[in-house]
Amino acid sequence: MNAAAGNALVAQLGARASFVETDVTSEAAVNAAVASASLAMGGINVAVNCAGVGWPKRMVGKDGPMPGEFFRKVVEINLVGTLLVCKAAAAEMQKNAPNADGERGAIVMTASVAAFDGQIGQVAYAASKGGVLG
Repeated sequence: MNAAAGNALVAQLGARASFVETDVTSEAAVNAAVASASLAMGGINVAVNCAGVGWPKRMVGKDGPMPGEFFRKVVEINLVGTLLVCKAAAAEMQKNAPNADGERGAIVMTASVAAFDGQIGQVAYAASKGGVLG
């Protein structure tokens, strides 16, 4: 989502790198980004899910109960975003010819130790990473 940082990294990495600003909570945006990557690279062999947020907020803190919308937003980015990228990438990988082991690509999903052992103020993050782990 950080176009300035993404474009700066592309400038640093060179002509073979590219950046597409994508909101992983939008299925249409994810599908468009994966299609763009596939077109630019002539297919997709690997997808790595690293988009994630871990804003701290206690279930009930000094300012009252955690808003449900806060929890939903973290889960939407960390868990639903991971699912959307996985399925869009897998659909592209289905077009690949299988290798000697019958594989068409690899998908990496990033979780956290918080999936096993949450910390104070991390209920939304731990829940989302527990979902990714599952």
